[in-house]
Amino acid sequence: MTISSSPGGFRRGVMTLVILGLLAKEDMYGYQLVQETERESGGAIVTQEGSLYPVLYKLVDQGLITDRKVQVGKRMTRVYYHLEPSGRQRLKELTQEYEEVTRGVLQIIKGVNKSVDECLCHVVSEGDWQGTSGQLEAEETTPEKDTKLCPGLCF
Repeated sequence: MTISSSPGGFRRGVMTLVILGLLAKEDMYGYQLVQETERESGGAIVTQEGSLYPVLYKLVDQGLITDRKVQVGKRMTRVYYHLEPSGRQRLKELTQEYEEVTRGVLQIIKGVNKSVDECLCHVVSEGDWQGTSGQLEAEETTPEKDTKLCPGLCF
């Protein structure tokens, strides 16, 4: 993922990744993509339809997604977007690039230097830090309760 210094360049790149990721699950129409983006991000990513459509049009032009109109009711039509095989491949590439960039940014700003595989991707609960016999494991291997490591790196 190339980070652009142009205003909105990074955000457009992230929206491309988000849209492709959502369409990997199912075909969706524009407003549905807006709703699902907000819902699945826990409210962290909120976008307007007006800023979504230029990204969708670009993805259609690149052949990564296709669009089809569906009649809904007597007068209304919806445009559904579908992820093409080339879009699925691009999603895979962008995901890898995003993970690398995120890891690099976190390394710079937080001193994090771990691979995604080394991350603890959930909040540690009491049951997670008990050994197989039910006793607490050695202190040096026991994570602190209610800790969460490597934010943004665990997928």
